[in-house]
Amino acid sequence: MAAKAYVILVNWNGWADTLACLDSLDRLTYSETTVLVVDNGSGDDSVARIHAARPDVRLLESGANLGFAGGNNIAIRAALDEGADYVWLLNNDTVVEPDALTALVDALEADPAAGAAGSKITYFDRPGVLWYAGGDFTPQGPVRHRGIDEPDADAYDTTEETGFITGCSLLLRTSVLAKVGMMRDEYFLYWEEADLDWRIRATGYRLLYVPGSVVRHKVGASLGQGWGPAQTKYLARNMLHFYRLNRPDRFAQVLAHELWVGAKHALRGRWALAVATFAGIWLFARGRFGPIEGRS
Repeated sequence: MAAKAYVILVNWNGWADTLACLDSLDRLTYSETTVLVVDNGSGDDSVARIHAARPDVRLLESGANLGFAGGNNIAIRAALDEGADYVWLLNNDTVVEPDALTALVDALEADPAAGAAGSKITYFDRPGVLWYAGGDFTPQGPVRHRGIDEPDADAYDTTEETGFITGCSLLLRTSVLAKVGMMRDEYFLYWEEADLDWRIRATGYRLLYVPGSVVRHKVGASLGQGWGPAQTKYLARNMLHFYRLNRPDRFAQVLAHELWVGAKHALRGRWALAVATFAGIWLFARGRFGPIEGRS
């Protein structure tokens, strides 16, 4: 009998993207699949529209915006309670190829030492251009997507171990989640999957990049108005939180890097981003986690 895989989408004011993603999931070749959509406290008519268009899909309502980690955790708990073998965290602003889940499950089934697997991800509007083909942590602190903005060529077509899997498409073995725990809610947005990746590796499991699983990503769609000071605050605050928790030996180096980033923004006249970077550092220092006012 095939392993049971649950696919989890978190929706926040993005019903059109969610419905497009669900349409692509209908074509998955993997048979033992259950789809859960979490509406994360949307302020629009997402719940009504998703219910009307897809009454066949289970829709869980969080009641408030719990962030990426909190929203996913609601569905992960439901999947665990129902005996799922795998949970596939998938951004709602993606469209997946039919074999995307099959390739991920096959990779983990073939490698008991692997705890999670990630897809090859291209840009939605430029399917021949990579957004993610494996990843790792840079010496300065931030995570790096291998192959980003490069043509989707043969260079990244081998299944292999990787240091970081983006939460855009992340298949998790539930037996590993039972050991390492859920995503940490306090991140709210950004670095929560890096934290989970790190804990999986720290437990002795490998992370796999699986190019046979192809996902197309509408990069930036889930941010609404796009990149700006709010996102910069989250990145600065949460990266410092990650290193204090998981790599305290590198914390001072990463803090120095973030101070340099803020200063560089100021020197280049990017005042809003400079203020946001220093605000993120200040929020971290004050221990203020969860949603940042103005974003949630």
